[in-house]
Amino acid sequence: MQHNQIKEPYSLSLEDAITMLSAAIKGLKVTNEVLVSIFNKEQQSYMTVSMEKAISIILGESGLTNIKMLYSIYGAQLFTIKNSINKRNEMIAHLSIMVGNLKQQIKEGNKIINFKAEEELFIAFMNVFHRKLFESPLFRKICNEIWRVTLTFKDNTIHKSQLLKEHLDLYTQGISEISIHKENYPLHKAVFDNDLPTIRRLCVGER
Repeated sequence: MQHNQIKEPYSLSLEDAITMLSAAIKGLKVTNEVLVSIFNKEQQSYMTVSMEKAISIILGESGLTNIKMLYSIYGAQLFTIKNSINKRNEMIAHLSIMVGNLKQQIKEGNKIINFKAEEELFIAFMNVFHRKLFESPLFRKICNEIWRVTLTFKDNTIHKSQLLKEHLDLYTQGISEISIHKENYPLHKAVFDNDLPTIRRLCVGER
C-alpha cells in the first residue's frame, strides 16, 4: 500500500530569527565600512589624478589606447562599488525593520513559527512583518534565504546565521548561491509543468 509522503515540519524560534538577522546586519555593516573606505580613496584618485598619470597607471596594464574608454572603465569601477554599498544599506534597513517586528511579536507572546514548506513560512511571516515590506523584492529575497538556511541547517542557529550572512552579502554583489534542495526552485518547476497560474503568482511576488 502506498502512503503519501508527509513533509517533515520545521520550526523557527523568533529569538533565533533575531539572532540570524542581527548577525547579517553586523556582517553587512562591516563589509560596507571597508567598501566606503575603498570608494572614498578611489573617488579621490579619480578626481585628482592627471590624464597623463591615469594613462601611465592603467594603460600599461590594460593596453587601452582610447582615453575616453579608459576613464569610462575607471568610472564604472566606482559605480560598481557605490552600487554595492547602496544595496547593502538597503538590505540593512530591511533587516533592521524585521528585527523590530520580531521583537514586538515576542512582547505580544509569540515565540515560534511552525511550517512544512516555504509557502507556509511566507504566510506566517505575513502575521509578523508589515505587509508593505512584501512589496519589496529585496525583502522577499531575505525571506527566501531564511527558508533556504533553515532547510540546510534545521536546528543549528550558529550555522544558519553564518550561512544567511554569507548568502545576503553575496546577493548584494549580484551572486546567488545554488541550492541543493529542489524545493528552492518553484519557478523552474512551474515552467517545466507549464503551470501558468503559479508562474504568474511567483513573478509578481505573491505566495
